[in-house]
Amino acid sequence: MIDHNVQSEFTQATTALSDQLYLDAIQTQLIKDGLPVQTTLPPVSLETDENRILTCDLGTVHAMSRGDGFWSRGVKQPLTLTLEAWVEPGIFDRNDDGEIEYVSAGVFGWFNTAEWDVRRLGLPYTDTGIEDAVNEHLAGLGCSLRVAWSEQGAQGTDWCDFDCDWRWWGPMIGL
Repeated sequence: MIDHNVQSEFTQATTALSDQLYLDAIQTQLIKDGLPVQTTLPPVSLETDENRILTCDLGTVHAMSRGDGFWSRGVKQPLTLTLEAWVEPGIFDRNDDGEIEYVSAGVFGWFNTAEWDVRRLGLPYTDTGIEDAVNEHLAGLGCSLRVAWSEQGAQGTDWCDFDCDWRWWGPMIGL
């Protein structure tokens, strides 16, 4: 007879070990890509949902808007973003040849609404000064990842959404 409590504990322990080994492999890839791995807080966190969403802390960038944003035209204002790359390895599309052509991935930039009030200044969406500052920050980390404002335009009152090339995540997620 199977003791379901023991079986459940075993399943939880093996899942935790599998997640930790997966996380260790991702951190190894991040080191190879030039991202600093902090000793106090790991730069990658693994969410344990059905899609195994991965996130990577990319630090903080101080940007200056150029005033050319779609919703913030004319606004030249500093903006500090806390960057987080994310990928959903379970969400991808293949072309007719079977090659992967899309994986759900991006970069969020969280900001303080006391610094940038969207009701007064508008969304920073599409401002080239902010996009350029994020890419310069990533290059300064020695990271090959580059971003562009989200084509879907998904933005929040305290966050920006950038698209990125999923191939940066490819070796880390087995694609």
